[in-house]
Amino acid sequence: MNSWFLLWEIIILAILLVLAYYDGRYFTVPNFIVWPAISAVIIFNLFFSQNGWSWLLGLIVGGLFYLSQYWLTRGKDLGFGDVLLGILSGAILGYPVVIVAIFLTYLMAAVIAIGLLVFKKEKLTAELPLGVFINLATIICIFSGEKILLYLNL
Repeated sequence: MNSWFLLWEIIILAILLVLAYYDGRYFTVPNFIVWPAISAVIIFNLFFSQNGWSWLLGLIVGGLFYLSQYWLTRGKDLGFGDVLLGILSGAILGYPVVIVAIFLTYLMAAVIAIGLLVFKKEKLTAELPLGVFINLATIICIFSGEKILLYLNL
């Protein structure tokens, strides 16, 4: 692996971890980080993508999936920052790996939510910051997304 690509991956991981921490702590996704990150990933993919245009399809799928939820709930259950994280995740992972990330996002959130309810740490009306799970799923898929797809025969 080229040292520049390794540096790029480290920067992406750092950005995803910062965004996850920020959303977990403040329940918001900072525009001053997410918009430049989306822009940088798009520019990087335009010049260096090794997967053709799958990143663009991933960006569209990730963005539209979360945008549809945002519209359906009128922004009450999902913030626009989560839509932006879906766009970022899709651009990083490409299609079809973004589908795995979406599935992992909701699987992890459900496991944590059920655990919090069972152990009476939270009530049913509690909110969880979805951005944390979007970013963690994206990180998992950076390392294992293709392997998960092969395992599932997708």
